Amino acid sequence: EQWQWLSRGLEEAMIGFIEQASGPGWGLYCAFYEAFYPPVLRALAQARQRGATLQIVMDWKRAAWSEDKKAWTQRGPQHLNYWALAESGLLDSGCVTHRTRPLSAISHNKFMVLVSPAGRAEAVWTGSTNITPGAIFGHTNVGHVVRDPEICCQYLAYWKKLQEDPEKQEFAAFNEKLSPLPSESTASSWKSLALFSPRLRWADTLAFIAQLI
Repeated sequence: EQWQWLSRGLEEAMIGFIEQASGPGWGLYCAFYEAFYPPVLRALAQARQRGATLQIVMDWKRAAWSEDKKAWTQRGPQHLNYWALAESGLLDSGCVTHRTRPLSAISHNKFMVLVSPAGRAEAVWTGSTNITPGAIFGHTNVGHVVRDPEICCQYLAYWKKLQEDPEKQEFAAFNEKLSPLPSESTASSWKSLALFSPRLRWADTLAFIAQLI
């Protein structure tokens, strides 16, 4: 009961989103940084067992040995992700792609794209919530479900590029084209907008967001 109170409906909504992939033809295309909360990983595994397509891009930066410190420097949560994937049966399932580049930055994604049997990107789960106990029960995080067709398609295109494990500059150029800033002619007409990172002109993007606040 106390966990349910701490969840504030976040865990239930996340698992409910996954359960929409109810059988063959449905697909879940996920991108995660931290993903080691077993009930969510198990829900993803169960969607796959129902016949849905499941693909996950997971941050997976290799650790580095420091001769000066005589210690390994860990870059990201891949060890905890590994254990959770193994516990859920997804580790060796062939549905996990490792995001290894760039080494200098984390791949801090936390979204899922739901694709219908017709091949349409139907909905996106996004927000600030990593797939961890702390993020779900301990922090003031949010989860958003987006059903705008254009934005859902953009998220799916972003996910497909992410699966290629591109270098930062290549990915930034791709994102500038996928999600351009509104031009002067469209600045007052847009109703919904997704801006993906990294970007080549990141300062312009920050300035645009700042003037909206």
